[in-house]
Amino acid sequence: MHPPTTFLILRLRKSEMRSLTLFLLMSMLTPCGSSADEKTTEKVPIKEASWKQLQDFVRKQKSDRIVVVDLWSTACLPCLKEFPGLVRLKAEYGEQVVCVSYNLDYAGISKKPPAYYRPMVEKFLAKKLADGKLKPDALTNFMCSQETTEILDVLEIGAMPAVLVYRNGKLVQRFDDTRFRPSRGEKFTYEGNIQPYVAGLLAK
Repeated sequence: MHPPTTFLILRLRKSEMRSLTLFLLMSMLTPCGSSADEKTTEKVPIKEASWKQLQDFVRKQKSDRIVVVDLWSTACLPCLKEFPGLVRLKAEYGEQVVCVSYNLDYAGISKKPPAYYRPMVEKFLAKKLADGKLKPDALTNFMCSQETTEILDVLEIGAMPAVLVYRNGKLVQRFDDTRFRPSRGEKFTYEGNIQPYVAGLLAK
């Protein structure tokens, strides 16, 4: 005869057998760190592009569209701080402005091609777009297929962040360290510089 405590445990096990079995099955099927009812988030579309391919994309846009290209890296803290400004710009002006995210994480290391950085870049973009209540495809996202220093040399800048504004396929304004010198405490922001400039272009 079972002691009273053992008998109670056996009774509980029999009465809860189905629930326990279901729980164990769900535990095995649900990935670690996620819940069974967690929604699957839509991936952010990202393409690889050289500097030339990016310029080709800009030239193909409609003549009445302003194109804003944000050059950034996950290793650049000022870039990450200002990036939500690009999201807000898109949220405010919609189809009037083509907002381009051009990631420059690739450092030219053969064992770490652009695809190596993709998960981290995609995660960052997904969060910022979600924070701004925009769809995953609201921005046009490219990952640079060339080494970062090659692009900095083309633009003759020393570092990021950098934001380029185009109209009719031509560069009309640049916000980077050729105009704003960090050594002098100068810096640009979307709120204080880029957004007002874009608003002025659209008003013309």
